[in-house]
Amino acid sequence: MATTYIIGNDGYVTLGDPVKGIQVKQWAANATRVSSDVTGFGDAARRRRAGLFDITGSLSGTPVCGTTTGVISFTSVQTSNATMSLGLYTGGDTNVTTDDVFITVNPIFESFAFTSAKEGDAGVQISWQNANGALPTVGWVVT
Repeated sequence: MATTYIIGNDGYVTLGDPVKGIQVKQWAANATRVSSDVTGFGDAARRRRAGLFDITGSLSGTPVCGTTTGVISFTSVQTSNATMSLGLYTGGDTNVTTDDVFITVNPIFESFAFTSAKEGDAGVQISWQNANGALPTVGWVVT
């Protein structure tokens, strides 16, 4: 099988209800894990234990209105009832399949930033965090 080099155009975002009203152009996700230093006397080097996993990130794009897709609502996204899938590669389709590279998370959207320029550009940026206490699904399938 030939090697596939993933580029940004291969990516995708799927936002579940109630999050609508944005044409996403860029996303970012940062996976982290707390590390606790448990080094004691007698250790020759640092000793660490891994703690809780966390994932945070952002979405940015163009606001969309005047369609049946709804709007971004500050009040409806205060709980983790929206499922979001962030994909690096779709394997040639828009469904999660065995050759995808993706992250699926139930986020809380913590901040919204809006921009508008006289020259014509308008934008929205959303910062999000993992919200439901469960690990996100991460798929990195190599076939």
